[in-house]
Amino acid sequence: MSNAKIRLIEVPSDIAGAKSGASMGINALKLSSMHDGSKYFEEFPSIVIEDENRAVYDGTTYKCAKYIDKVSMVIQRVAKEVKRIKDDDLFPIIMAGDHSTCAGTMAGLKMAYPDKRIGVVYIDAHADFHTPFTSPSGNIHGMPLAIATNIDNKEKKINNPTEEELQYWSKLKNLAGGKRMINPEDIVFAP
Repeated sequence: MSNAKIRLIEVPSDIAGAKSGASMGINALKLSSMHDGSKYFEEFPSIVIEDENRAVYDGTTYKCAKYIDKVSMVIQRVAKEVKRIKDDDLFPIIMAGDHSTCAGTMAGLKMAYPDKRIGVVYIDAHADFHTPFTSPSGNIHGMPLAIATNIDNKEKKINNPTEEELQYWSKLKNLAGGKRMINPEDIVFAP
């Protein structure tokens, strides 16, 4: 693959996790690379997705899916950008803060390839299959694979999400035109 075909996407969002700060990882990676003498980030400037991190100052009324209104905006932006980049026959590399962003990556790939099966190698200590029905914390960074596989996991229900939370949840699961973005059997976990 030619270097000219790569497009970097930065997603400095961190409102889907328990604490702020995950968004600083992108700059840490870039600084570390620069200190090692790499010109990678000079050669490949990034597209930066607008975050909604300022929402933490107002708080959230959602308990079962915290900040779902704002997180869904970020995930949609990521999905649209990934699809646009793939439509331009380019290869997106996404650098992100919290894990919720990967739902946007998977949605964008499915939007670009609606009739293809997409596989995922998921590197995380947790499966991230929680939903607004099952999450003990309500943090959406534990939900991206449930979003991508269009799974509610209601048989493990411990929460009663509000109607508004469920509307946002449905919208997220259906970002790729109502199609499941990823089949569960097409996920490989690597802790």
